Amino acid sequence: MLFWSRLFWIPLHLLWSGLALGASVLFRRGGTLVFTHYHDIDADGRDQQMGPLVDSLIDSGANLVEISRIPLGPAFLDACRLKRRLFISQAALLVPAWLLSMGDTRRAARISRMTARCLLRLLRPRVLYLIDESGSGQPLLRAARSLGIRVVGIQHGDFADNPQYCAGPGFDREPADTLCVWSSWYRDRLLEVSPVYTDCNVEVTGRLRYPDEPGSRTDTAGDAIRILVIGERGAAFWAAIDPFVQALTQCEEFLVDLRLHPSDVVRRTAAASRSLVAALRDADVVIGSGSSALVEAIYWRRPVVVCALGQLGDPAGLVRDELALGCHNPADLGPLCANLNRPERAEHCQNSHAMVWGDVDVDAVQEILAAGVSSRSSGGAPHAEIV
Repeated sequence: MLFWSRLFWIPLHLLWSGLALGASVLFRRGGTLVFTHYHDIDADGRDQQMGPLVDSLIDSGANLVEISRIPLGPAFLDACRLKRRLFISQAALLVPAWLLSMGDTRRAARISRMTARCLLRLLRPRVLYLIDESGSGQPLLRAARSLGIRVVGIQHGDFADNPQYCAGPGFDREPADTLCVWSSWYRDRLLEVSPVYTDCNVEVTGRLRYPDEPGSRTDTAGDAIRILVIGERGAAFWAAIDPFVQALTQCEEFLVDLRLHPSDVVRRTAAASRSLVAALRDADVVIGSGSSALVEAIYWRRPVVVCALGQLGDPAGLVRDELALGCHNPADLGPLCANLNRPERAEHCQNSHAMVWGDVDVDAVQEILAAGVSSRSSGGAPHAEIV
């Protein structure tokens, strides 16, 4: 972003967040703090990751304060319109780090934690619920644990091949008191790779989601086979996947829908695209590489194809676990998708759904709220701050 543009957006974030902080200190101190992501808001204005939990807290009259990760730019105005409530922008909290670090990332991390500690001392929340606890939520998480505030993390994506969870050089992530995961399958994947999460601080709560929308399709594609391409961040992905997309678009029997990764969309409006739920509902076949949206496709019992195995590999292990089919050659993708669009494939999709999403009947909202007051793990005991 250009310097002159920052001069406009930073004061706006600071002003809005100052108003939200002042109101929270006056009227909502000692309540519940929730960390959300703007990128998780879909085209219908609903936060598909934290929205059901936030809505439940609001409906119950909870003393709620929200901190939202929103990029500088027009997305901020979009978020204000969609949320229709005061919230603190994480960007406003990071401004001191940007200004004082002088490009030193270690110094910026320390200042971010100091800013987060000051904020939490002002708000004095009893519990912090946050998404992306091993990524953008780390400064808040560390500050909360150092102050003895219970932290409940909520799964944001897959754990396999994710450096935020896998042990390795430079790994310095601190765990939440309890991490709420979508299913037993995901819990097992996490425990295989994480050096900081164990059976003691991981709980299967189910996936936070709004009531499932009707199963009927919203488009009128006729007899065409609907192919949904799940995009991922980075030029390397698109360079590898483009030949497969081109091979599909050359076949008249396919209707191809490209879905960008949320962070690739600079500015989104309510009319920009359909929600992921609607896109999956309308698809006959879903293709991609390692996005957690592919596992969402399994939830909706859609056949999944992992493309460009030679270049992108199978990072989520879906082909290895026989939850998806792999495709190395773009010329093979068309016939493969045509064969997947058959009734006999439904049994495999049903079995995959049962394997990955066997815990779908759990009331995720109530389970996550219960984790906020649970004494199961170490929540409430102060921890030394890591600097």
